[in-house]
Amino acid sequence: MNLTGLVGILAGPLLGALIALVVNIFSAALGHGAVGLLGANTLVNASEAIVAYYMFKTLMGMDWDVFPASTSAATIGLSAGAFLMGAIIVISGVNGSALPRGDLAIAVGGLVGLNLGVAVIEGLLTGFIINFLTSVRPDLIGMVDRDSTEEPAGVTG
Repeated sequence: MNLTGLVGILAGPLLGALIALVVNIFSAALGHGAVGLLGANTLVNASEAIVAYYMFKTLMGMDWDVFPASTSAATIGLSAGAFLMGAIIVISGVNGSALPRGDLAIAVGGLVGLNLGVAVIEGLLTGFIINFLTSVRPDLIGMVDRDSTEEPAGVTG
C-alpha cells in the first residue's frame, strides 16, 4: 500500500506525479526498489494518482457521495496501475526472467490479481481518509466554494 490514489485526489495529477517521482527516488536510495526501475515505478505510481484524481472529479461531478467516489476512484486508479505494471513486466521481461513469455504472463497475472485485491483494501482506506478530511477540512478536497464569504463562528454582524 502506497496511497497513491489518496495522493492523486489530494494533490492533483501534476503534483501527484511529482510526489510519486520523489517518493520513488527516496525509496530507491533506501534500497526499496531498484534505481534501474525508477522510471517504470514512477510511471506506474503516477498513473495511479492521475487516474484516481480524474475518476474522483468525474464521480463527484455525477453527484456521488464522497466515500463511494473516493473509494471507487482510488480502487480504479490502483487497478490501472496494476495492469500497467503487469504489461511493463510482460512486454519488457523486467527482472531478467528466464520464463517463456506465456508462462511469464501467467505468473504476472497472479501478481496483478494480488495487487487488485490490495487495491480494494487501499481504496476503502482512501475512502475513509477522504471522508474524514471532508468533515474536518473540506477545503483540502475542494468541497468548499472558494468564493464564499463565510464569517467565522461567533462573529455577529
